[in-house]
Amino acid sequence: MSNQTKTEDCLPTIEKILAVASKGSNAAVNLVELVRRGHEFEEEKADLAMEQHDLMINLVKNSEKRNEMAQQRTECSLQLVKCANVRTDLAEKRTALSNRLVNNSDRRTDYAEKRTEMMQKQTKLSTKNMEMAQKRTNFATHRTELAEHRTKLADNRTELANGRTELANKRTKLADKRTELANGRTELANKRTELANKRTERAEYRTKLSQNRTELADKRTELANKRTERAEYRTKLSQNRTELADKRTELANGRTKLADKRTELANKRTERAEYRTELSKNRTELASKRTERAEYRTELSKNRTELADKRTELANGRTELANKRTNLSTKRTGLAKGRNHLAGLRTHLSCYRTLLAKERTMLAIIRTGLALIAFGTGLMRYFGFGLWTILDVTLVLIGVTMLAYACRKYLATYRDDSRLLKLLEKRLGKIEEFVDMEATLPEKE
Repeated sequence: MSNQTKTEDCLPTIEKILAVASKGSNAAVNLVELVRRGHEFEEEKADLAMEQHDLMINLVKNSEKRNEMAQQRTECSLQLVKCANVRTDLAEKRTALSNRLVNNSDRRTDYAEKRTEMMQKQTKLSTKNMEMAQKRTNFATHRTELAEHRTKLADNRTELANGRTELANKRTKLADKRTELANGRTELANKRTELANKRTERAEYRTKLSQNRTELADKRTELANKRTERAEYRTKLSQNRTELADKRTELANGRTKLADKRTELANKRTERAEYRTELSKNRTELASKRTERAEYRTELSKNRTELADKRTELANGRTELANKRTNLSTKRTGLAKGRNHLAGLRTHLSCYRTLLAKERTMLAIIRTGLALIAFGTGLMRYFGFGLWTILDVTLVLIGVTMLAYACRKYLATYRDDSRLLKLLEKRLGKIEEFVDMEATLPEKE
């Protein structure tokens, strides 16, 4: 009776234990499901980490492309510097030509003065008219040669003006390309705002630089148009000079004819001496007009020298701008290198974080398995063997399965971690090296 009463007293406790065991089994099943969900969540995290890694690799590639573009910009700036140097050389050559023209104008003034003296002597020395006519013909041929030389110089100037227009067109094309690159950069900056808010400020700064470049390109086109107008004006002046040279040749031919007539009319010179004096006066007036024209030409040559000096100053300013651009390009290359190193660090750390999260999840599963084994063994020791031992055995089996599953996955993840770490060390280097590289990055201005 005592045993029956004890069993009857133990029945509600056994029922409670069975209810608790059923609840524990349900909790264990829920725990297994939660562990599986956690593992799936960790796998999703790993996939996201790999996607982030791919994104960071793409960012590194984009930064490399930016470095290449910066190098191309530096090359373009160097080419612009070379063009500026060539322009300075051309300006120096123009100044030399202007100085030669000034010397020629001085020589012409000397020739005009000599002609006035010869015309005064012609009134006294009628017998030497033939010799003077021959000398005049020689002077006329010399003038024609000078006119031809001037026409050649005008042609050279037109060629230089055409070359300048071509350079201006090339610069406009480069400016268009730069604007296109600036638009592409703004789009990349808009994409990067989603990843980091700090890069938006740099993108705005770059857009400002691109706008300044477009303004400079517009100013260059205006200067090129002004140069073309000046070249057309010079061509007009050269044409006027050629017309004057033709007129002078015609006058020289007329003088030769007059000299022939003088030889035929040598007997009538005594009667027409007064007429000759009048002609000499007219010639002196023409000589004075020639001297005035020579002075006007000297003024024009001086103006040309002043324009050449202004052009040299503009060329020097362009060289300074080109040097500033090269400095900016070097700074950009340094910033791009720093970004590459930061991207490598981020990818390395993100992969390392995902691997640590996997290991943590596996360790948590191992802990839960050990807890279930300990709980089942404790129940078996406390309550002994009976019908409820089935629940205890199920708990122990669940814990053993969880331990086996977690250990297998932990070992697999550990191997994968070691492989990934080796690959990352091969590609990007160790973390200490990245820290040293980050310490050597250039500071922001």
